[in-house]
Amino acid sequence: MAKNTAKQYIYIVQSSKETTKCKIGKTNDLERRLKVYNNMTGKSKENVYQYLFTCEVKNMTEVESGIKEKYSALREEKSKEIYFYNSALFEHYVTFIQTHSSFVKEIFIKTAEKKEIVKIIKKTAPSLEERGVTKKGVLQKAQKVKNDEFYTRLEDVEQELSMYNKIIWKNKVVFCNCDDAVDDNEKDTSAFALYFLQNFKELELKKLICTHYSGPVDWTCSPTWLVVAQVLQNATHFAFFKRLLFGN
Repeated sequence: MAKNTAKQYIYIVQSSKETTKCKIGKTNDLERRLKVYNNMTGKSKENVYQYLFTCEVKNMTEVESGIKEKYSALREEKSKEIYFYNSALFEHYVTFIQTHSSFVKEIFIKTAEKKEIVKIIKKTAPSLEERGVTKKGVLQKAQKVKNDEFYTRLEDVEQELSMYNKIIWKNKVVFCNCDDAVDDNEKDTSAFALYFLQNFKELELKKLICTHYSGPVDWTCSPTWLVVAQVLQNATHFAFFKRLLFGN
């Protein structure tokens, strides 16, 4: 009959969620046993088991029986190898095992570190790379331009908003709190206001509101007509926006 040459181990293991208890058990494979603990059905992912002490012994059944007999009063249940734990009790358990006649040597097992749970957040805005610009390019451009109007050029607005699904604008009210939103000349009109006026029908907007910092006119645009929030004082402005929106 072949002699069993499998190594025998005694271990003390503890759950990260139950630090007042520990389990003292036996096994022929320390790594496999730890994997079993950390893959138990119903165990929380945040609850991680780690070895506090492991050692090789000549007769693991004999050592385990001796622990059960000596520390029976410290067992949570007689049917389980769960023992009460604190630093003083831990020293008693380890001393008993190390002084047992079957003790061979202490084993150091590198336990897997707790994996950090990374939550993937769905991206809602395009990156600079997707927009075709770089931080360096933006800064260099800022040095050349005396004002910051390049941030709201019509082509920049068109490129930015083309990255979004048009359905997000349907039946929405867009508020442009921009200065100089209204002007007779298209070049002097806010690029954001101009974009939404030109694409009002296509985007199926419910309403577009453009405000001026210190002017007599605040414009409100609805799908049926251009409505002026205050008294219409400049017919040229009205004709300009009517032409942009309705093409006549």
